[in-house]
Amino acid sequence: MEMDPMRELPMGLGLALCANQQAAACFERMSPEEQRQVVEGTHAIQSPAEMRAYVASLVR
Repeated sequence: MEMDPMRELPMGLGLALCANQQAAACFERMSPEEQRQVVEGTHAIQSPAEMRAYVASLVR
């Protein structure tokens, strides 16, 4: 089943992606499975600074 990013993104991830356009573009180019893995990777993040660093790591 394909992920609907607009409905399933955690709020913190969505905000961090909005603030980092390069990372947002990378996320948009990912397959649904890759996007799901990124979302799963957010579950242990506990601060906005950690989320920003995680999102910045998406830029390849």
